[in-house]
Amino acid sequence: MILTRWNTTAGVDQLLQTVFDDSFSTWDRNESSPTWSPHINVHETSESFYVEAVMPGLNITEIEITTHKQILTIRGERKTKNHASNTSTIHLQNIIPGTFSRSLRLPEYINTDSGSAQYEQGILSLTFQKKEDVNPKPIAITPKKNTV
Repeated sequence: MILTRWNTTAGVDQLLQTVFDDSFSTWDRNESSPTWSPHINVHETSESFYVEAVMPGLNITEIEITTHKQILTIRGERKTKNHASNTSTIHLQNIIPGTFSRSLRLPEYINTDSGSAQYEQGILSLTFQKKEDVNPKPIAITPKKNTV
């Protein structure tokens, strides 16, 4: 008997793909209020804190970035593409138009005033510096004086 460990993430993803990604299906989908949210990566080094958001198809003018009380908010809107014919039938739509808002709580040791942003090829890259008091500071050891 061979035992195989079931990867729950892969198993569920495969099941959902089988059920929902059939481009010939006639599922009745409620598209009255489509929403989407960009995928985000967060990492840090000893000096900086980084956030990357994937937002293909957006222009730089359609993105708003704010910070308030250690909350980073990224907002934007993906416009609807004009198809050549308004009578076209949509078989599959994974690129959802509409507005989005994504907020992250930044750690207290991040200086939100130091934020900078770049947007290239659909990826928004944000960089924040850490506050000065976060870095470890050495304490010098001095010998104790004799009191005899």
